[in-house]
Amino acid sequence: MRAIKNSTYIVNSLFLLVFSFIFLMCTESFAAPADHVPGQYLVKLRAGALQASHIHRLRALGIKVSDPIPETNIIVVERSTRESAKEAIKIIKQNPLVEYAEPNYIFRVNRLPEDPLFSKQWALRNVGQRDDFGEAGIAGVDIGVEGAWDLETGSSDVVVAVIDTGVNLQLSDLKSNLWINTAERDGLTGVDDDGNGWIDDVNGYDFVNAKAEPLDDLGHGSHVAGIIGAAGNDGQGMTGISWKVRLMPLKALGRSGEGTSQAAIEAIHYAIRMGAKIINASWGGSQSSQLVEEAIREASDKNILFVAAAGNSGTDNDQRPHFPASYSVPSIISVAAVDPQGKLASFSCYGKKSVHIAAPGTRILSASLKGYVSHSGTSMAAPHVSGVAALVLSREPHLSALEVKERLLETARPMDSLLWKTVSKGIVNANYALRKEIPPPAFGDPAHWEKVKILNFSTTHPYENQKELEWVVKIPGAKRISLYFEKFETEDPYDRVTLFNANGVKIQSFAGTEGLGWTQPLSGDTVKIVFRSNARNNFYGFDLTRAAYQ
Repeated sequence: MRAIKNSTYIVNSLFLLVFSFIFLMCTESFAAPADHVPGQYLVKLRAGALQASHIHRLRALGIKVSDPIPETNIIVVERSTRESAKEAIKIIKQNPLVEYAEPNYIFRVNRLPEDPLFSKQWALRNVGQRDDFGEAGIAGVDIGVEGAWDLETGSSDVVVAVIDTGVNLQLSDLKSNLWINTAERDGLTGVDDDGNGWIDDVNGYDFVNAKAEPLDDLGHGSHVAGIIGAAGNDGQGMTGISWKVRLMPLKALGRSGEGTSQAAIEAIHYAIRMGAKIINASWGGSQSSQLVEEAIREASDKNILFVAAAGNSGTDNDQRPHFPASYSVPSIISVAAVDPQGKLASFSCYGKKSVHIAAPGTRILSASLKGYVSHSGTSMAAPHVSGVAALVLSREPHLSALEVKERLLETARPMDSLLWKTVSKGIVNANYALRKEIPPPAFGDPAHWEKVKILNFSTTHPYENQKELEWVVKIPGAKRISLYFEKFETEDPYDRVTLFNANGVKIQSFAGTEGLGWTQPLSGDTVKIVFRSNARNNFYGFDLTRAAYQ
């Protein structure tokens, strides 16, 4: 009789244990890196807690549980993939029959290229190595391509148009991945064999000199092309992000590094007509051209992703736009640059609302006119994003340009230095992008701090003219505080909100819609909020509803 009771207890306990595996969900909004089979856990039961009849009864109830691993008390159970591994294991361990539980881990071959210069490409694999200036990086601050290569190394079906200074067509690392216009290659010299308006354009076109061969006479375009798609794992030179890709060189900039709107428009239309999936634009300026914007918009309408450098003036693109990166075209991705320590590069433009993502951009090794050199700039950051986009399209060719953009932004790895500098708050990450996983938040992101105080500070809606209003937030013991403006709209730049610390020192100031969301953390336990309006226009004002603190 006692044995029956014990057996019933075991079955009921197992039922509750595994039943909870199926139906309980965690409320966390992100998943850990995919180092285990989603939703699967290995559960070791205590001695005597497992019998074949129990497994049969659990399966009859529709619970997913495996046979024990031979010679063990280990079973495999399945839970919702929407639940974090941490929470799942916490729940599993609450059952007294469980001795141990862990995710069903995945082990992989670490697929790394055998190219001799790969160890110097910190952007692809940062292990803290020192660069040519003796400065050490921080291990792990890279684009996560090492894990991505276990899934995808690229496809020759993906064509990336490199609108730049041309490409070194003879460098072996680039030559093997050049796009080929087969109609012109197999046609007659001096004849427009494919009827596209350009003669003998076998590998692209030179719109600066109106020549068929897009030869690089500066080295910039070759450098950009190498980052995207230098041949990988071929035992020579460097490796590109996408080992197998088709690079379409379109020369729109000359030896001085300058180009015209005309050349840019011609190159964009060529890329559209000849089947490019991605356009890389590592160039720009402060001039806004409606016709260039229209050409990019046409590319967007044709499902082409347009990746553009954010600029190297170190300024805020939300205030001082840099084109083409700042055009309001859906398929544009504007790219800032970070260094090997994960900091925004000193020269890089940024923009909380207009610069989408960051990528490595300092002392980047890549191809040139003669061999390989290191360069810095957002020109180097943009092709890292283009290369990752090419990997995503290689693996999922059905995705639209906007879906690829969304994927890259959603899976960007958050970094403290980028929280108020880019839309995505992070650096492009190939591993997360290919695995469709959301990375954990940055440590300094107040949106994920555990301690929160509810506030109810608001102006009138709309606010009055010529008003000065003050509020004080004091949280004893807090080391730093971030405020959350649920709504924020004032006349820019005149009606401003200014934040002061306990000593009356001005810390931050914003107007327009700049203040919307979380503010950058302020040190100390006290923040004074001051709002001043002038005698002119008045808008909604603001609602300050929360303060997060640590």
